[in-house]
Amino acid sequence: MPVYRTKKAKQAAAAKAKVAQRGSQVSTAKANPARRPTRSTTPRRASPTLDKVEDAAPSTEDEEMLEEEEEAEEEEEEEEEEEEEKAETAVKAEKAVKAEKAEKAEKAETAVKAKKAVKAEKEVEEEQLTPAEAVARREAKKAAAARAKAVAAGKLREYEAKLKKEEEVQKKEDARYRKEALVHRRPSTRWAMQRSDEDDKVDAGKLKKRDAELADRWPDRFLAPLELILRKYEREVEAAAEIKNDGKCIAAIRRAVKKVVVAINDLDSGHKYPWVREQEREALLEYVEEVVQDAGVKPKDASVMELVEQWREW
Repeated sequence: MPVYRTKKAKQAAAAKAKVAQRGSQVSTAKANPARRPTRSTTPRRASPTLDKVEDAAPSTEDEEMLEEEEEAEEEEEEEEEEEEEKAETAVKAEKAVKAEKAEKAEKAETAVKAKKAVKAEKEVEEEQLTPAEAVARREAKKAAAARAKAVAAGKLREYEAKLKKEEEVQKKEDARYRKEALVHRRPSTRWAMQRSDEDDKVDAGKLKKRDAELADRWPDRFLAPLELILRKYEREVEAAAEIKNDGKCIAAIRRAVKKVVVAINDLDSGHKYPWVREQEREALLEYVEEVVQDAGVKPKDASVMELVEQWREW
């Protein structure tokens, strides 16, 4: 049994079948001459049934039904075309969505790769930096970000004043830290602490007095004046580092190095056995150089060690 999409299409099909049936009846009547009487000279009686069959032609109602059928077919074709267009549009939309998703995924992947490459490059750069340089770079980035934020907020002057204050505080803190570090690295202070520990062990009975040797190696008449000499050297180098003129600054550093070396020469001379031996010599040389380095001064003509060697006798 046929299935129709619309009611009009069903009605049009019924009308078409009805018209076709009537046309079949007419064709059958014309094709079968046995039903027709032979012509004769005598008049014959008309056959109303045959006349109705022969005269059966599409009526106005049949024409309207045919028109409705054609309209229904056209509507059906239009609906089919519309559905095909919708399906095609849906397929195109689906393809466009997939292409957009693929493009976004590709962009995201490219961004991730670029980010990884930048990170890897930074890691390589940081590996080549010393710890101090890495810290300095991070602090510079933080300062740049803070400055940009202040500029954006229209508070650059306030930010610069705050930054200057923080720099002064940091400068004082660094100076204090350098002094504390120098105290612990100062050979005379370190040797005095080691001798004190040995004396405590002797007093506690953990070490025999005859086995204690630091009191003879670093006596008070050596450590006390050496402490004063090294403290004076630290103050002179610190004062020289404050000089703005580079030439005058370097000259002041040279004078400070010469003074400390000559003072140790005088302290170590005039004894049967020298107090400055190999261990003491290495510690004092390292200390003299570290004090200048901590002050941030770099002599141009000669290194600190070259300056020391010009006057050292110990």
